[in-house]
Amino acid sequence: MLRVLAVEGDSMMPTLIEGDVILVDMNQRNPVPPGIFVLHDGLGLVAERLEHVPMSDPPRLRIISVNPRYTPHDCTTDEINIVGRVRWYGRGM
Repeated sequence: MLRVLAVEGDSMMPTLIEGDVILVDMNQRNPVPPGIFVLHDGLGLVAERLEHVPMSDPPRLRIISVNPRYTPHDCTTDEINIVGRVRWYGRGM
């Protein structure tokens, strides 16, 4: 299933900017290989880069904002709700 969302906020700038439209593949929830995913953070939907943390037990994921103003953080796979992988984005002129 695919979902179209509008980007809000600046955590993924300059890769994604506020107002961009993203296409989310909701069938792709496995963060291997790494990529940009939409997550539900308890308050709403956010787009972030996800990477698997090698050799972690229990398995952990690193959540990374492209914007350096935001600090990456790790969580267990049980602590995160991955909605889907971002497959495409569009930007107005």
